[in-house]
Amino acid sequence: MKQWSLKRTISVICMAMMLTLCVFSSAVQAKSPKGKMTVYDNVIKSGKCVYCCDGYRIYRVNLKTGKVKNLVKKTGSPDEAYFAMKKKGKYIYCQYDMQGDEIYIYRVKTNGKKVQKLNKERLWVADYWISGKKLYYSGRTLEDIGVKRVMNLNGTSLKKSKLKCNMKRARSNVKGYRVIIKYDENDNAKTWLKKPDGEKIPLGNYECQV
Repeated sequence: MKQWSLKRTISVICMAMMLTLCVFSSAVQAKSPKGKMTVYDNVIKSGKCVYCCDGYRIYRVNLKTGKVKNLVKKTGSPDEAYFAMKKKGKYIYCQYDMQGDEIYIYRVKTNGKKVQKLNKERLWVADYWISGKKLYYSGRTLEDIGVKRVMNLNGTSLKKSKLKCNMKRARSNVKGYRVIIKYDENDNAKTWLKKPDGEKIPLGNYECQV
């Protein structure tokens, strides 16, 4: 009888351990990162400020004062462009397309004082994802080799990753705000932020450099 009780006790303990492992595994899977994030090509509204991207520059617009600040330098060619913005803390993260051959991840402080190129490898970055204090990205090299990487938000401690990012793109995070771009016959452009009430705030203009 004692022997049967001991076997039963061991069996119950084993079953409990298996259940615990299953629950733990399910919890880990539930909390595991999926690499999905929405980025915005034209507008991010955050508090009293709107961050606008016309491809060539990224602007910060103060909705209370109407003041406009250019956060990044203009690109040198119509084939180069900023896009896929994401605000995280005091930074705007984005992608920068260098004439279709290389795409990098940049970040700029919301006050415009610091612009950083985060990934140093010559890559075509397809997607990126921010989770906590880490930035993940996936893409391919110039030799068409697939890569997956993870690093700190400031670009340090670059490592290989198994996570494939899945980035969803939208024009704006708030309905009614959009960027308007008008080109002349020489591909020079003027840009405005259009608000939900129809008001247009001039952002800037640039001359096309071919």
